[in-house]
Amino acid sequence: MAAYNGYIQTYALASQAADPDDLNLARYVADPLLSQTRRNIRKLKDIGAVQVGAQKASVVRNEVDLSAKPPTITLYSCLDFSDMKVVYKSNQSPIPGFSISKTNAPAVVTVWQYETGQWLVNATKEGSHSC
Repeated sequence: MAAYNGYIQTYALASQAADPDDLNLARYVADPLLSQTRRNIRKLKDIGAVQVGAQKASVVRNEVDLSAKPPTITLYSCLDFSDMKVVYKSNQSPIPGFSISKTNAPAVVTVWQYETGQWLVNATKEGSHSC
């Protein structure tokens, strides 16, 4: 849970600053998700945009498989985007085409325990569970 909560928080902070190179991201996220996250934040930076507000995540269920190689936790989460928007950094005006169509979305998150003992989020995808 700490890795997932850290991912949600650092993603929001890096997006609010449009900083794809934020070193804190790697404390909670591993590839391939780390590269995808940085790519998404770089898109914001390239068009002069930032995120205002932050998404919220609520885990509704989890599955733990400590005997897997690597040990894996799957989180079923509900993301709430209602307090978040993407705006131009220069004047805080909304960006055409960047509106968030869904304010609530289910997500399935994979967290692995790496050889160092650290748990890192390495994948997310849209879930089919209800939120």
